[in-house]
Amino acid sequence: MTIFTRSRLSVGQDNVCFVLFFNIVYPWFSATLRAFRSTLRHAENIWKRTCTHSAADWSSFKSLRNQYHKLTLSSKKEYFSSLVSSASDNPKRLWQTVNLLHRKSSSPLPTTSPGTSLADSFAFFRRQNIQTPSFSH
Repeated sequence: MTIFTRSRLSVGQDNVCFVLFFNIVYPWFSATLRAFRSTLRHAENIWKRTCTHSAADWSSFKSLRNQYHKLTLSSKKEYFSSLVSSASDNPKRLWQTVNLLHRKSSSPLPTTSPGTSLADSFAFFRRQNIQTPSFSH
């Protein structure tokens, strides 16, 4: 699946339009999901473009959105179940797969120095960086 974004960049007097491509592969994202997503986006655009935001268009979009969500969840569940079951005969490979699926984010939690709490650090930050509103009559 290729995702792209269009952006405009002002260079002097000229506006330059460029497209960035990101290749992201989701193995669970099937052709059926792709087609259903297209139908969903079409229904959403119909609902957004109507000035009245009709209840029938909203109902149609909402129904398709819920179906798409359920289809996506079942597709992911099926893919990850097959991934785990294919590694179930080898414990080492099974744990590697489980650890891969439960990969933790690389952003660490904020730390504080000994003797201070996170709340104290936030209060200090707020006093230093955020002005107290003044009410003038």
